[in-house]
Amino acid sequence: MSPRLVTTVFGPTYAADVACTPRFWPSFSNWRDQEIIEVRPRFFLKALRDGLVMQLASLSS
Repeated sequence: MSPRLVTTVFGPTYAADVACTPRFWPSFSNWRDQEIIEVRPRFFLKALRDGLVMQLASLSS
């Protein structure tokens, strides 16, 4: 989506997001950490499996 279209669709919400989001480089001073992170075991195990497959594929070549 173009910025013009997103501005039309989301208006002030998008403008506020643009105002506090760095354009090119991340701003680590804006980091907000969560004390508790909820993880669904099925998705976590799938990510581990996918990572293992990629690791094994890179080792075999």
